[in-house]
Amino acid sequence: MVNWVSQLSLNHILSRPVRVIAPIVPTSRPTK
Repeated sequence: MVNWVSQLSLNHILSRPVRVIAPIVPTSRPTK
């Protein structure tokens, strides 16, 4: 049961990698 949950979680993150990187990119290198 936990297997499919882990797969869905990974799929969701892999499906939208921009969403996880977006908030990290601007914080790491702020644009002027």
